[in-house]
Amino acid sequence: MSSKDKELFSVDNEIAVHSEIPHEPASEKNPQAETEGAPASSDSYYLSVAFEQGIPGTHTSTYMSKLVEEGAKYSFGKVLLITILCGLVGGLLSVPAVFLQGNNTKITILLLVVFGPFVEEMCKQLGMIFQLEKMPASVKYSWQFFVVAVMGGMIFSALENLIYEHVYLAKLPAEQLAEVMAFRWKYCMMLHVCCPLISALGLRRVWLKSLAEGMPCKIEKAFYWFVAAMTVHGLYNLTMIIMEKNLFKAGD
Repeated sequence: MSSKDKELFSVDNEIAVHSEIPHEPASEKNPQAETEGAPASSDSYYLSVAFEQGIPGTHTSTYMSKLVEEGAKYSFGKVLLITILCGLVGGLLSVPAVFLQGNNTKITILLLVVFGPFVEEMCKQLGMIFQLEKMPASVKYSWQFFVVAVMGGMIFSALENLIYEHVYLAKLPAEQLAEVMAFRWKYCMMLHVCCPLISALGLRRVWLKSLAEGMPCKIEKAFYWFVAAMTVHGLYNLTMIIMEKNLFKAGD
């Protein structure tokens, strides 16, 4: 990542950190800035360090003009509702991955370590990806990415645990089942929340860069963040496969 990108995506440049936003630092240097299409204070929710850096084309972008215009339709309440729905959708769409099981040991390991994490981590973010692609004007705040990630992870983890308890592990003795489920509710839920937070960081960077360039989001740019989330998830599953006999009296 270039030094310019590092500066752009630094946490120090979050809107929440800079309480003075909105403001027009460029206008102090150039009195004509206001007449060249600089965003009004009512559009402050789209302001980021991208605007402060005075990146050429940022203020005059047709895409940004359309984004600001459409953004006026989304009140804070609507933004919050859409964000919650995206998290809900992501969590629910991930559930079918729970049934990626196989009778053959090698196939089971492959499903749990490779395909399972891939499907789950992609599905958890489908709501946010849809929002960025089809409703970009409704994405106004950085916290939206993390709310969607946490909600998607928690909803999926809760449903997965219920399926394990009543389907896959239903035949375990009560004491052993309680031990396994206590572990799952604590550590598996932590995993399922942390992994989408990793991919959320990537999507947030893509969003900030799109604002800086005045162009639609390029979701593919978050690819490596998704790979990181899937890798963490896959390594966790592999570790559990190897260590489960030492953790519990019988396998999970």
